[in-house]
Amino acid sequence: MEGTTVKVLRGEYVVPGVTLRLHFRHERAFEALQPGKGIDAKEGNRLLIAFALDILKQNYPEITEDELLDTASLADIGSIVGAALPQSGYTRRPLEPSPSPSPDPTSSAGSSTQPAGESGTSST
Repeated sequence: MEGTTVKVLRGEYVVPGVTLRLHFRHERAFEALQPGKGIDAKEGNRLLIAFALDILKQNYPEITEDELLDTASLADIGSIVGAALPQSGYTRRPLEPSPSPSPDPTSSAGSSTQPAGESGTSST
């Protein structure tokens, strides 16, 4: 499969995108990627390692967890998952919605006052 080349501690992998099957199989890993979901760091790391391994198995069917753990660092696991997600249409969104800008109180936008010299009624 095509993908993004990711350099790891001892080598490199061509990382493909996330299929729907992987998405549904690793829903808990997606939760681990979101802060505040109640997943402790150790469990989150295990979930992400399993997710990265399954992602890589698409291109490297013979890869084992031991091989991945011997060739990649924890940061590399994040890079593998991070390279796979955008290829499948996943995008980063802000954790909190951005506040919409308040109208400028000195602006006439939204104001009911008329510019000087004009009346609010027409005389036709």
